[in-house]
Amino acid sequence: MTHSGPPPSLSDTALQASGLSADRLQALLNVARSAALAGARPLKEMFGHLEGVKQKGQAGNLVTEADLASERAVLALLAEATPGFAVLAEESGRRS
Repeated sequence: MTHSGPPPSLSDTALQASGLSADRLQALLNVARSAALAGARPLKEMFGHLEGVKQKGQAGNLVTEADLASERAVLALLAEATPGFAVLAEESGRRS
C-alpha cells in the first residue's frame, strides 16, 4: 500500500518540526506500514497454534514463539529498509 504526500493528520508545523521533507516522512511511514504487515504475518500464521509460552523477567511477563517470530520479521525489514537506524525491540532489546 503506497500513499502520496504527507499523512492527512500531519500539520505543516509538525512536518517542519520533524526536520524531514514530506517525501522522506512519507517514505518512512511506508516502511512503518510494511514492517507492521511483516510482523503480522507470523502472528496470523501461529494464531491458535502456540506450542509454548515462556516467562521473561517479572511474573506475568510472557513471550511466545509468535512474539519472537513477529519481532524477527519486523527487525529484518527495518534493517533492510533503514540501515543505520537504531531500534529498541521489546523482546530482543536494542539494535544499532
